Amino acid sequence: ALTIQPDLVEAYHNLGRAEAAQGNLDRAIEDFRQALRIQPEFAAAHESLARALAQQGKREEAVQHYQEALRILKSHRQQAEGNRQ
Repeated sequence: ALTIQPDLVEAYHNLGRAEAAQGNLDRAIEDFRQALRIQPEFAAAHESLARALAQQGKREEAVQHYQEALRILKSHRQQAEGNRQ
């Protein structure tokens, strides 16, 4: 059985960011999607994916990923505030 290491998520995200910086949006999008397959609640990967999709003119899908990133961040903030009480 394959054991997924948490660092792998960051590696895919960082690889996607590097690919996007070089203009390789198709590769970047695949890397971001791979990070999200491993960890669907990774807000930064949703945001990065949204940015790459927007650059490709895929605005509707981009908006969905921006919204998902915001939902995740809001949820994390609410959890953090709940833990402080």
